[in-house]
Amino acid sequence: MPRIVHMISTPSGFGGGEAVMVALLRGGAERGWEQAVLNPFARSGGEDLAKRCAEFGYEAFPAPGPRPLALPPTMRWARRRLSELAPDVTQVYLVHALVLAAALPRSSGGVRVLSHQHGNHFQASGRRLGETLDRFAGRRFDHVVACSEAVRDFLLETYRYPPQRVTCIRNGWSGTPLKLREDPRPTIVCTANFRAQKGHPVLIEAFATVAQRIPEARLVLLGDGPELPAVRRLIAELGLTERVELPGPQADVWPWLAKAHVFALASHYEPLGISVLEAMGAGLPVVATGVDGLEELVWPGITGELVPPGDPAAMARALIAILEDPGAASRMGTAGRAAAEENRMGICVNRYFELYERLLSERGAA
Repeated sequence: MPRIVHMISTPSGFGGGEAVMVALLRGGAERGWEQAVLNPFARSGGEDLAKRCAEFGYEAFPAPGPRPLALPPTMRWARRRLSELAPDVTQVYLVHALVLAAALPRSSGGVRVLSHQHGNHFQASGRRLGETLDRFAGRRFDHVVACSEAVRDFLLETYRYPPQRVTCIRNGWSGTPLKLREDPRPTIVCTANFRAQKGHPVLIEAFATVAQRIPEARLVLLGDGPELPAVRRLIAELGLTERVELPGPQADVWPWLAKAHVFALASHYEPLGISVLEAMGAGLPVVATGVDGLEELVWPGITGELVPPGDPAAMARALIAILEDPGAASRMGTAGRAAAEENRMGICVNRYFELYERLLSERGAA
């Protein structure tokens, strides 16, 4: 059977790239593929990932010292392990692993496939060096998988990657939603790590307006991250401490989604938005910003509403309209649940393995 090595660089937490990798590992086990996982930058985090990947041959390289000094031994380790494992496919995720794999000799690792999860992140955040490395390192791969059509368009139009070497395989969601048992209080929920990208201040300012119109409303923000202290200060400044809940990161989001009336996400940019798919799968209408991959998921007037990024007034109007019209909210939630079923993780996994088999067939015929 074919052998695949997954290489990832997990900085912290468990996001879309990690979720896709774990699902592919399970899919590979079901198909009888030989598998291994390499995390060359393990010292930066990834304990949760290690637990989930333990049964699949997870190996970490605890590189010593500051990252620049650690690069030579890390590269030697990765080159040696790929040479020993001799995979037919090397599947890479996340930026540091992307750059590392691109720097290794082309003879290492068979067919190279990059899972591009971050889209225009470096461009949107003004990190020019990161954008340059990302753009040129990606060209060292035999094929690049974009996690959404928005990311594929970005790779083709901005990075100028050859169209025949880029495929869109939308990230999927998994889990079992619970039956909605809405809290008597009109509840808005958001699942997102507290990073500048996610636009939490916009959502909180929007909620301040919602609270004036609907005094019994509450906002639940699930997650953790570097912007959390600033978010707490803003909540206090706006007098919303008793109205906004901060339960922290939740491994099981379904009970929280089941008690909500609407899901909101105020991201300034978003390659896709798995949390939106989960909310739709739970039967919630969604109010989100009309950016990147979110435009592919939320259909205005059908599964929710899209608003301009950075516009708390527009977000407040959309949230109020849904909270004050239970009939429309129910219709949107039903439509969203049906749409989410078309984006299950199993579909994503099947498409990845179809791509692997095609690439291996093409290489064999060459």
